[in-house]
Amino acid sequence: MSVAIEREHGIAPYRVIDSGRSVRDVLAQVNLSCFECYGPDLRAGPHPDQGRVTVDTLAQYEKLIRELASIPNLVFVPHTELNDYGCPPGEVVCSIRHDVDADMRAALAEAEIERAYGARTSYFILHTAPYYGSWVDGVHYRNGCMAHLYRQIQDLGHEMALHTDPLHLYQNMKLDGAQAVREEIAWLRAQGLRITGTVAHNSAPIYGIENFAIFRGKNRRGLALGSRGEPGDALLDEIVHEGKWAPLGVLDEAELGLAYEGNDFFRRKDVRIEYGATRYLNRWRWDHHLKEWRKHKDPGEDRFIDQERMIEQIRSFDPGYWLILNVHPLYYGARHARTSAPAVRTRQRSVAANSDLGWDTYEPHTVQADFGEVDGRVEYQSLNYADERGMLDVPPPASVGADEKRVLVLGGRNLDGFEVGIPEHCHMQAGARLSEALGVKVRVRKLAFPGMGLCRHYGWFERVSQRERHDVVVIGVGADEVLNSRPDLWTAHSGWSVSHPGGEYLWVGEDGAVRVVGRSRGALIRRGRPQTPELRPSLAEPESLHGRGGRDMEKIGACLTHYAGAVRASGARVLCLLCECGESAGYWRGRCTDDAAAHQHTLEVVGAWVRAAGVELVDPYERFLSHRGAPTHWRASGTWSHTGHRLAGRALYDALGPLLSDAL
Repeated sequence: MSVAIEREHGIAPYRVIDSGRSVRDVLAQVNLSCFECYGPDLRAGPHPDQGRVTVDTLAQYEKLIRELASIPNLVFVPHTELNDYGCPPGEVVCSIRHDVDADMRAALAEAEIERAYGARTSYFILHTAPYYGSWVDGVHYRNGCMAHLYRQIQDLGHEMALHTDPLHLYQNMKLDGAQAVREEIAWLRAQGLRITGTVAHNSAPIYGIENFAIFRGKNRRGLALGSRGEPGDALLDEIVHEGKWAPLGVLDEAELGLAYEGNDFFRRKDVRIEYGATRYLNRWRWDHHLKEWRKHKDPGEDRFIDQERMIEQIRSFDPGYWLILNVHPLYYGARHARTSAPAVRTRQRSVAANSDLGWDTYEPHTVQADFGEVDGRVEYQSLNYADERGMLDVPPPASVGADEKRVLVLGGRNLDGFEVGIPEHCHMQAGARLSEALGVKVRVRKLAFPGMGLCRHYGWFERVSQRERHDVVVIGVGADEVLNSRPDLWTAHSGWSVSHPGGEYLWVGEDGAVRVVGRSRGALIRRGRPQTPELRPSLAEPESLHGRGGRDMEKIGACLTHYAGAVRASGARVLCLLCECGESAGYWRGRCTDDAAAHQHTLEVVGAWVRAAGVELVDPYERFLSHRGAPTHWRASGTWSHTGHRLAGRALYDALGPLLSDAL
């Protein structure tokens, strides 16, 4: 491309000056920007009423590498060695590509995790990323200090390569993008990095064509991302997208000493490839699943797949293929504070008496975090943000559409989902799927907190229903209802006395009538220190219900009937959801417990309650019992895992769909 043509389009030379910044300064900026852009505070997104993209934790990435490393005959091969290694018929050749778009701090942590499991992968440094440098008056102030971290990743045994973004420089900054690619490859090599490959940043909708079209022979009109291209496709020497110009085919890979461009692998016709790419918290674009999704068009199924199911499918495939995974480090870079690095083991829980709802909730507008370990390994690490109600949920919308459907779910610990990211909670998954299936916005919100039985969260329903309209109310019930709804037991558990309750609740009086007990004005100052109750009855264990615990079951059933009647009186439909089935008594942790018996015992009591109340029971535990694959519960906490929430979300979807579609 001639200088005259570039001048005609106003393209200036690419100029570089070292920024003089320190590694500490750059990483502080990375921590701040990643927390603010992808942190747990769902209010900060472009659509606060819908939430925003949030990201996963390093613990989830370690699980990914640990699970892959345990697969027989799976070998890790970096991109630069992939063509030479080939595809032996008895092996799964796993090549992981890290597109380091923003989070260099998470990238370094991932490199260290991989080293611990003997995994060698490829890291593509983005030369237009803020960690790489900044622009002032058309001059690139490169952060030369970061070369130390690039070498550190290489020294851990990984490949370092370039994430190319020349079309951004041409179209948006009026700078010579091709010259930038040349100079940055030369600079990286001068810093001791062995650069043999590149991969294009962004995609054709951003620039009108893929970034790899800057290279000769790859500037074909038909050579879209993932396509194989045909020799007869027209070669282009320029692209104009939304009025912005850039030259194409101006760099020669051989002259630059480059052996591959990452998208070349997908054009090989002699190798079977299974491909996946991270999208957001525990969601992958997994092509094997995407093909099935497009074939069956199941509206209750997400087009993206969770990491647990992806691993299951990888294990099920016969060897003899390339497994190419595109990982963006920022999607595993969840932080609990603006100044912190990505979390590995972080626990943070702040609880307060809710002045509006009564009873305890999380302290509003605070980060809540938890982790669990099994056999010395982190099983989960969660990072969530409590909304203004003190719930782990998406903030309420500023306004509600006239045709919008609203569902309220109330319950205890499993629905609270403290151990799982908010986008993974069953009510969030059900709402997303219902919105797509019905073609209207279905907003499913929850009021849930550990230790809340139906007799207590009735007070939450009554308070909220005075202000908000709901089409369906889902009442959570469980095997722990006696423990959480019987006043003398929840008193010991919560610290709120029967005479001075923290919030309204239902109970049966001496005359046998169900009544609402109001909160005490002096509840806050009279609250005692919570104690662990000696008696922990569970419907899953009939022997634990002898004595008064058994007698009070009838009272709880009467309270459920009253609850359901109040929901109907508010104009909403009512469902019950079985959201605890013996977890508090030690079931469902994979410790040789008879989960089926716990389920049966629980249904014997809860089934009688819901029949008397004239309510349909949504039972995700039926799905848990028939499920084969990733565990439905965390062993460390006994609560629903990602998989458990997914199955419970599907159960909610199947039950809510007919009720909401009838109202359309």
